[in-house]
Amino acid sequence: MTISPKNLVFIGDCHIGNQNYNKKRFIKDLNKIDELDFDIVITGDMCEFINQASFKYESQTMSPKKQFKTFKKLFLPFAVKNKIIGCLKGNHEDRYFRKLDGLEDWCEEWGIKYNGRHLFFRYGGKYFYVHHPKSSATTTAGRDRIFQKMRNIRDADVYISAHFHSLYQDRSFRYNKKGDLRPVYFGCSGSYLDYEDSYAEDKLYAPANLGCKLVGIYKGKVYMSDLL
Repeated sequence: MTISPKNLVFIGDCHIGNQNYNKKRFIKDLNKIDELDFDIVITGDMCEFINQASFKYESQTMSPKKQFKTFKKLFLPFAVKNKIIGCLKGNHEDRYFRKLDGLEDWCEEWGIKYNGRHLFFRYGGKYFYVHHPKSSATTTAGRDRIFQKMRNIRDADVYISAHFHSLYQDRSFRYNKKGDLRPVYFGCSGSYLDYEDSYAEDKLYAPANLGCKLVGIYKGKVYMSDLL
């Protein structure tokens, strides 16, 4: 009997419509994910979604309505093939979907697991807790506090956070009920915003590589890496 690995990609903070959105790189990675037949979890802030009341509205390269249409078109092939395991919304979706959640409607249409800004699910025999936190943290210590809060809420094997535009990952250990040490994995789901002349550079946030986070499960073990 051949045991096939399970591969799950966490992808988010693409900010379609932002003037720094790297469309070429994002589509390249989507094509790679499709070619390799990986499953997907969408981790939020897929579109810029600045409404007309904001002074930043004109900085977008397309209207919020067109941004959402673009997102749905890009992920339609994965939805049709039931490759999207779950979907989160981020703070940018909160800006656009205030009363009627169009992202929730889209997920319901395609049978995609959706629970707002966090998800807890089992995949490949492992438990995952995924969150797009409401956080203004910009430092390593602030990010690590978010992961500690996640650990306090859910007992999981893998914790994934969006929002930080980072590909950070780490591993620690926890005792199980039998008294045995087991590994616990942490990772951020990346971003597709170029750094140069961006809001992040203006604020002196740390630059990071573009990409998304890949979690593979093979023979009961977790392997975490970047899809660069």
